[in-house]
Amino acid sequence: MSTATLNRPAVEPDGVVTRTNFDVSDTYVRVVPAAPDKVWQALSRRSPVDAAALTANALGVSDRLWLPPTALVSRPGAEAVFALVWRFDGRASAVDGDTSGSLTEPGYVRVIWSVEVQPIEAGSLLSLTVRFAATDEVTRARLLAAWQLIGPASASVAQRALATLKADAQEDDDDPAS
Repeated sequence: MSTATLNRPAVEPDGVVTRTNFDVSDTYVRVVPAAPDKVWQALSRRSPVDAAALTANALGVSDRLWLPPTALVSRPGAEAVFALVWRFDGRASAVDGDTSGSLTEPGYVRVIWSVEVQPIEAGSLLSLTVRFAATDEVTRARLLAAWQLIGPASASVAQRALATLKADAQEDDDDPAS
């Protein structure tokens, strides 16, 4: 199951863009027939952004990554958050900013992955939300115009990540030694 929404960032009266709004947000959900702790164990071994790094390398665009896929927050039992920042056009360059989202240089897109695991009767509900936010209006327009290409690629990476985490968690759940 997945949902997709296109959003416009909220600009506060003082000109600050609210960081909780993103240009595009997709959520993917899988039922995993394994206990939540097994899903978190799988997540500790295999990041959902591993597939994104492999995809960037395969497409030959790793030089566009200002921030390669990176873990930002990991609170097992609550959530895990990962990010990457890529230059939409051309090589990434040294700019001011940090992994918390303070990058304001035009021409970049922030991608945030948020993973949550919830207990359900059948095991766990594993959700992965992928959010995209451009650093300027020109890049935002280009991101949205290219979404017909970028969206399916992002969905493929997310679905592969969920399938891998599900398989790893089920393998752990089947292993009496784990």
